[in-house]
Amino acid sequence: MKHLLLSLSALLVSAFSFAQCTSCTINITGNDPADHVLSIGQTLCVQAGGTATGRILVSSGGKVCNQGHIHTTNILVTAGGELDNYGMIMADSLLVSGASAVLHNSGSITDDRLAVTSGGALDNTGDITFNIFGDSTCTVTNQGSFTANQDLAQGYGASFNNTGRISVGRDFYNSAGATFTTSCMVSIQRDWYNTGTIDGPGSGCGGFNITGQSLNTGTIGGSGHVDICDAGHPVLGLDGNTGTTTGVTFCQCSSACTALGIGEVPENISFDPYPNPATNSLHLSIPDGAISVTLTDMIGQSILSQSVNGRKQIDLSTTALSTGMYVVTVQGTSSRASRLVEIQH
Repeated sequence: MKHLLLSLSALLVSAFSFAQCTSCTINITGNDPADHVLSIGQTLCVQAGGTATGRILVSSGGKVCNQGHIHTTNILVTAGGELDNYGMIMADSLLVSGASAVLHNSGSITDDRLAVTSGGALDNTGDITFNIFGDSTCTVTNQGSFTANQDLAQGYGASFNNTGRISVGRDFYNSAGATFTTSCMVSIQRDWYNTGTIDGPGSGCGGFNITGQSLNTGTIGGSGHVDICDAGHPVLGLDGNTGTTTGVTFCQCSSACTALGIGEVPENISFDPYPNPATNSLHLSIPDGAISVTLTDMIGQSILSQSVNGRKQIDLSTTALSTGMYVVTVQGTSSRASRLVEIQH
């Protein structure tokens, strides 16, 4: 875990050797390949329809607000820096490190390596997909969708509070001195290791569905209920346990989670908008049970709302839209689903 975080930090910091931007406010409306460093009083705004492809460093007092696209190799948010994402980010490495360094995500983030360290914070209500995630001495809150294609590793001093959906494609690590609390069932496709503290909600179901091995030498439960479902030991519990378990059940909860991230498909609604990107119209393959369709921008402002009534198409030609990312939401009688779409005007 320590080596993972050090390698992430070294890779990102070494990438930022360019000159500091002197402009107090930078607006990107088209394609901008430049590198940017933001500090006190400086705000970089990537507007809907804008694309930033250079490296980004946000230091103390600096801020990045993205409503369009950021497609880059490295993003570094240091102490006192802030990154607010309402659009789409694709990066090789994203590091949030230092006191009051914060990443707020309400959009979509896809990257290879994501790390939050040294007093940083991550607040997610959108979609984040990555290969490797590592954190230490930080706070992470997930209310949306959090997908690790490979590993999710928590280091000393990390606090992770989950009320959304988490899926881990390989291994989950919760190290000594770290706390992981979940009110939803977390899906682990390979092995699960805990030497720290795992807790769940005071009522309801929260815990883990584990496909591979499970080993606990820390603390599970205490103030809440945790359900552990190891596919190899659905009745007996864990593969190995020398730690403490309080209020723990085994395979009593489902994998369902009520929290929604962008692109999350809940309950019985499934739909695909096409074409994507769209220009004059957007077609929707949605079930007959759908009631209404709404289109909002990436900061939650409603663009249009209409009842379905057999219609499965949104006319975009009469709406003054800027090129950028939008959210289409289909509402049913007791469920809904949202998808990210790109509109080009």
